[in-house]
Amino acid sequence: MILKNLMILSGMLVIWVNIAWSGPDLPVNRKVIQITPVFQNWKMDSLPDLSEVSIMAYMYYPISPDLNLSMRFGRASVGGDVSSLSGFTDFQTIFSYYLSNYSSILHLAINLPTGKNELTPEQFGTSVEMSQNLFRLQYPNLGQGLNYSLGISRALQLKESLVIGFGLSYQVKRKYKPVSDFGEYDSGNELLLTAGGDYRLDETSRLTSDLTYFRFGSDKIDGKKIVSAGNRFLLALKYLKYFGFDELNVRVIYRIHPRNEYYIPSQPVSEREKYNPDQFEISGNYRLRMQRRLYLRTMLDLYFSQKSVSLFSGARLVGVGVAPELTINPAISGLAELKYFFGGIKNNKSVTGFNFGIGVAINF
Repeated sequence: MILKNLMILSGMLVIWVNIAWSGPDLPVNRKVIQITPVFQNWKMDSLPDLSEVSIMAYMYYPISPDLNLSMRFGRASVGGDVSSLSGFTDFQTIFSYYLSNYSSILHLAINLPTGKNELTPEQFGTSVEMSQNLFRLQYPNLGQGLNYSLGISRALQLKESLVIGFGLSYQVKRKYKPVSDFGEYDSGNELLLTAGGDYRLDETSRLTSDLTYFRFGSDKIDGKKIVSAGNRFLLALKYLKYFGFDELNVRVIYRIHPRNEYYIPSQPVSEREKYNPDQFEISGNYRLRMQRRLYLRTMLDLYFSQKSVSLFSGARLVGVGVAPELTINPAISGLAELKYFFGGIKNNKSVTGFNFGIGVAINF
């Protein structure tokens, strides 16, 4: 059972440290610390309920006009009908250096293994469930070993209204033990290629597109190959429109996953099964100015995935929410978010989710 879970997890783990992981949109000349506690709860028919309480600390620090530093660290506690799992997360940091003469940026990303690993089999089962994209947890895992990547991206302005860009990064993943008293898990290295464009439609709107290609190496346990994840593609489109002080933001994401190839140690042949389903997401929000320092963001999310071997595939999910934003003074701003999800997964199992988070950003 442990081996099966490891094979499943190896096809699911999403390493946040590639060229960059998601952080707030920040001005390049301002130092920012952001603290974000979040509560998330999910209920499913015939499957274990899941909840996570987490807190994330994020810092953006411009060391010089050309060199920037981003860091992220936190703690999470997972419970519900699953085995309890709690602890600190890995410490993640990114250095970005701007090469002004070449309109390029160099990235060095490091994931330090400060998070919890060497889990019990029961805790590992919890980590498998929490890593599902369906749940959108602030922390889909706690620890994943030492990883580091180096990348470069370049932007070219073809005309006043059009900018295109290209990126390349390679990530090295070191061995670690996700489950105690088992074997060393050697996740395959990753190659990432990306291309995108930003087109200004008019004075108040713009369209951005990105196509990303992932190439994964084979995963091994104690030197024996267990999974070849192969290729993966991600297509993202974003539309942004301003109405005076108000803002409309629509994003479409399509993730294409191939079949995984599993290697059973006792058998001379491999087995091809699709565990990670293709996924399609549409998210939109409208940011309305209520007062000079107060905005209200309304949100609508749609999530679909094809059916696969995974119990959590075949998803049809709708999310609705609101997020007030308050600027207290030039140095401090606050944000709260409340979102409710409803829908189902394959075999007509219903799913509901609830997210509540607050955050504070301090500029210094």
